[in-house]
Amino acid sequence: MISVSRQRCVTETRLTDVVKCDYFRLRERIETSGKMIAGLQEYIRQQCRSGYEQ
Repeated sequence: MISVSRQRCVTETRLTDVVKCDYFRLRERIETSGKMIAGLQEYIRQQCRSGYEQ
């Protein structure tokens, strides 16, 4: 039979693994969002420049 403290340790380890996975997923999404924002900013700059040229 597993003691209560051992069960807590196993649960905390699993939680830590889940949190670590979520952290890396969040970092990837932040990087993707940054690239999307940069692309949108460049698109807006191009549209504003072409608007002034007309």
